[in-house]
Amino acid sequence: MQYKQRIPISTNGFVSVEHVKHTMNEAIAKTYETRVQTFKSYVKPYTKRIEQFRMPENYQPSKFQQFNGHGDPRQYIAYFVERCNNAGTDGDLLVKQFVLSLKDTAFDWYIDLEANSVDSWVELSIQGMHWELCYILQAIKPKTFGELVTRAHGIEMSFNCKEDEYLVDASEDDDDDDDDDDATL
Repeated sequence: MQYKQRIPISTNGFVSVEHVKHTMNEAIAKTYETRVQTFKSYVKPYTKRIEQFRMPENYQPSKFQQFNGHGDPRQYIAYFVERCNNAGTDGDLLVKQFVLSLKDTAFDWYIDLEANSVDSWVELSIQGMHWELCYILQAIKPKTFGELVTRAHGIEMSFNCKEDEYLVDASEDDDDDDDDDDATL
């Protein structure tokens, strides 16, 4: 809710420091309150159909090596499927069990999935194989123009450094080849 506020101006045309501080504190408090109110609560990413799917009575969950987000997601998904298939599980069970096998950044990826965005194991595994790309792209979203410029400069510098290393290595190889040519003459 926005409201108009009278700004006390002194006879010489300036706003008091106390008023500026008070206004800034109010703005910060309102921003903080808005962020707290818009805090996103966890919602399961799979559809109601999968939510209503019941585990078999005698089902014993497999012991999983938890995936923390480091390494190849495709390899981990293959490992996960094999572990679950050994226990006789199907696609809907795989969807419900998958969260138990995640930790750290991989778990963060899972809880950030939108509600009702997963209706099959195939959908979840495809998203899982691309989770790393999503997090890389999220990490480079700038909040301000200044941040964008800083990141772009940093990326450009890292490319230049790698290019310089390559050029140095290539020129050293060329020098070695020249020495070999001289020696054979």
